[in-house]
Amino acid sequence: MTAVLLVEDVESNRIAKARLLKEMAGRGPVIAVENSDAAIRAVRALPCFDLIVADVNLPRHGEDVDNRDGISFARWLRESEYPALLTGYSSIFSEGEIPHRDRELFFDFLGRAEPASMILEKFRQWIEKSTDFRKRAWETGRRPRPESSKSGQVDFTAGTVSLDVVDLEDEAAIKDFLKEGFEVQLAYPSSDKSYGRAFFVWCRETPEEAFVEVFGQPYLYSPGATIDKAKEDLLVLMRNYHNDLKDVPPEGMSKSVARMRRFLCEVFNG
Repeated sequence: MTAVLLVEDVESNRIAKARLLKEMAGRGPVIAVENSDAAIRAVRALPCFDLIVADVNLPRHGEDVDNRDGISFARWLRESEYPALLTGYSSIFSEGEIPHRDRELFFDFLGRAEPASMILEKFRQWIEKSTDFRKRAWETGRRPRPESSKSGQVDFTAGTVSLDVVDLEDEAAIKDFLKEGFEVQLAYPSSDKSYGRAFFVWCRETPEEAFVEVFGQPYLYSPGATIDKAKEDLLVLMRNYHNDLKDVPPEGMSKSVARMRRFLCEVFNG
């Protein structure tokens, strides 16, 4: 599964590019938003994206002028250490008009006046490159090795939770994920709910695969052959991270690890 986020302000371009990406992404969802604010909300609330394709020329706050707000979004994404393959394109600026320091924010870049065949080829390359991008980032980072877990350590409330918990103004993005079989569930760190704080997760199960991810924590996710196995492995991963990080001072940690540490301390000590 390859989940793709497309950031494009022109509606006709957004529809056309989203259709192309969907055809190439297979079973993965493709979410299209129109500006950098919506893109930030999406990566904070929706299941982690493997590939982000962002237009550089994004009008800021509804202003109908050429600018480079896509660069601002790329910088925010890099600073937040979000584990996705970020690529960029522009119909206004050529690649040479983007300063080198900004160009380096992207894995790859398409400038203006590129033929349709080049765009298609780039999309194919980007999806192929992004397929295992988060997995590689996960395994090369600070990832404890899961150990055997005991049954009944976690409780996932049955049924779909209200989508009010998702902080997105555009409900179309949420509906696209629902169409792909995702649902929101509420989880507790103990089966009897006697300690700890509840947290939300995205779940998805198909005949081919299962997937669970904690809201806003793209490194806290687990694939599995079944949804029960994925949930079990997720809790083991969370416990191991908590044990590794709970006594480590946040100074000197990367932003993503420090953010995860705060979340886990709240969950297991809440």
